Amino acid sequence: MQTIHYQQLTEQLPKLMETISHDHEAICLEMPNLSRAVILSEEDYNSIMETLYLLSNPVNAEKLLTAVNRSGDDATSWESVKNELAR
Repeated sequence: MQTIHYQQLTEQLPKLMETISHDHEAICLEMPNLSRAVILSEEDYNSIMETLYLLSNPVNAEKLLTAVNRSGDDATSWESVKNELAR
């Protein structure tokens, strides 16, 4: 994550906004005598918040993590799904 000083923010704002939006790279902003702040795109922020929400329920988190760790061999084929829905 790139770190910039607050004085560079106004000089580099258009370039930084492009980096944040298009490259999905967060920027760390430093100000003297204050804690750092992280700037990220709204899309990335919403994605993080959705992930936190989905993982906040232990039952839901277990199901999601099980699905992520499932091998491709265990997955239901698209043909099976189409055949089941066609019944």
